[in-house]
Amino acid sequence: MHVAAGTYRERVAIHTSGTQRAPITFIAEPGGKVSLTGGSNGFYVSNASWVTLAGFTIDGTTGYGISVINAAHVTVSRNRISRSGKRQPGALAAGIYLRDVSDSLVSKNTSFANSYAGILLTFGATRNVVRENVTHDNVSGYDRRAPGIRLYEAPDNTVTANVSYDNEDSGIEMYPGSTGALVSNNVVYGNGDHGIDVFRAPGARILANTVHGNRTAGINIEGGSGHSLIANNIAVDNGVASPRSKGNIRVDVDSVDGTTMNFDLVYLSTPPETANLPTSPETANPSYLVVWAGTGFVALHDLTVATGQENRGIWANPDWVNPAAGNYRLTSRSPGIDSADSNAPGQPGRDMVGHGRVDTRRAPNTGAGRVPFVDRGAFEFVGGKAK
Repeated sequence: MHVAAGTYRERVAIHTSGTQRAPITFIAEPGGKVSLTGGSNGFYVSNASWVTLAGFTIDGTTGYGISVINAAHVTVSRNRISRSGKRQPGALAAGIYLRDVSDSLVSKNTSFANSYAGILLTFGATRNVVRENVTHDNVSGYDRRAPGIRLYEAPDNTVTANVSYDNEDSGIEMYPGSTGALVSNNVVYGNGDHGIDVFRAPGARILANTVHGNRTAGINIEGGSGHSLIANNIAVDNGVASPRSKGNIRVDVDSVDGTTMNFDLVYLSTPPETANLPTSPETANPSYLVVWAGTGFVALHDLTVATGQENRGIWANPDWVNPAAGNYRLTSRSPGIDSADSNAPGQPGRDMVGHGRVDTRRAPNTGAGRVPFVDRGAFEFVGGKAK
């Protein structure tokens, strides 16, 4: 059904299922703004399947903007959610909340200025796709709690092609029980903790992300999150002079078992101190390219000699178009062009905006796999003429 333009204050509760051929749909009327303001939840879906919610503006709810519980095959798309919950203990709320939800899609939403996560998948949410969303400026206000996208006890989900920035906590995080996550093609920058944080969630695949200027370690794997794969990312100036963890990429001593990283591009715009490296502890210096099992490295060569990791890594400026304005596309000079591993399990065949892979004439094919001209990071350079 199409919902007529206007402002509504009562929540919409859905407890009836559709079918694959005839889903239950709530879609904002084309050309008109449909707002749900105040109240408990904007939408509340429970014990239902094959439901679509699309195109709404939801602001200032005391609870979640959109809450989906014990459901399957639900699509939440093209909504704009803000100011969910209150910035005080016991009253925090995510913009979009999925609990015990499977085989569903959260796509092309903007979720910002909420008192907790922009998007939260939890307690048995599995086989869902979180794609092409924007989450920013989510803040609890009294503690560092609000991330952009959070998975908690939510295994085997895909988080891809999202932009998550300026959140109080991490940009994207997988917390205990969120095993087997695929995190690819995301842009995460300027967050108050990590860019991408994996904690007690083994088997993560962190591929082709662009991670810049986060307060602590950019890509952080810790707490027994072994057997993870980190590849084809670009990570720059993360964890610089951090009061907590450091490094563009960090894997703690409890997570190195079975974890591999290669074909990443890392860079620090301000060279770190080099005394007592590579054997110094990770807290000794202002910043590191990479931290592995508690040891900080300022040169990839030293990391590779000591650990065998990143033997195809690149230590160089990625040459982004305009990172100060949030434009992380590659210029024609970028060393990230035609240099990734296309065979990394889960590596996306297209970039975050849907561009196919281009064999750039100027750049040598230094990548690996069946397609040796995939670019590193979330964006494929498409401005050069193909070979």
